[in-house]
Amino acid sequence: MNVFFIVFGIILIAACIIHWFAANCVDLEDFFIDEHGWVTIIVVIAVGAVVAGFVFWIWWVMLIILGCLAVIGGIAGLIIRRANDYGGYYDGDDEEVVSQKTKYKCDNCGAKLVKFIVKKGFDDKTEYKCEYCGVSYTAKELLGVKMGADWMKEKGFDEMTLTDFEEEYFEACERFMFRPYNEHTQNEIERRYDKLNAKIDRYEDVYEDVNEWDQREVLEEANDFLTESEKEIKEYFAKHTTENIKKRYEFYSYMKKADEAETEKIS
Repeated sequence: MNVFFIVFGIILIAACIIHWFAANCVDLEDFFIDEHGWVTIIVVIAVGAVVAGFVFWIWWVMLIILGCLAVIGGIAGLIIRRANDYGGYYDGDDEEVVSQKTKYKCDNCGAKLVKFIVKKGFDDKTEYKCEYCGVSYTAKELLGVKMGADWMKEKGFDEMTLTDFEEEYFEACERFMFRPYNEHTQNEIERRYDKLNAKIDRYEDVYEDVNEWDQREVLEEANDFLTESEKEIKEYFAKHTTENIKKRYEFYSYMKKADEAETEKIS
């Protein structure tokens, strides 16, 4: 009996180690939550219970067998059902314009701004216009309207501008769940890409703001940018200090919040 438990313990540890390296886990939270390491543990325990039940014919072990198989069957059923739910594909190209009144006022005439969302296919374009004088506002200008000129100056955002490269870089880092003010090696990029790609294969919602059938395309675009822009990224870190990049990323984040298009889903 003792020999059985020793062998079972070795097999359980070996299974967890194999799962850890196969899934490129980075910590225990990643192992248990993101990579579902608990499923491996349950499966090994169930198999061990089956073996122990038939070898030693212990009734309570047989109950564990039935319980574990019921749990595993339920989980498998949910996974299959989820896969079937996401099995469709939509490639619509209809254009839809949605307008929403906001609480923000035009700096030019004082009338309320209106948010226009032009939805075509899977792409959303958002802009803010005054419903009275027709003045349009960029994300940075809207940020000034929301927060005020004094706040912008206090934060040091009044004279700050971001290049297209910076916006693409920050966006790609967010898609890879990287801190943009830390440099990442190509090996780290490849490992994170494999991890996120595996999640998409399991029909997990990696990006809450992206349709399920578009998630792989978003990941591919971010991966292409980080991979192909290795030289430019190194030059960017050589030009800016870590604190400076943090500041610029903070400005980028505030601009995204001002625009509101990245986090708001239009039904």
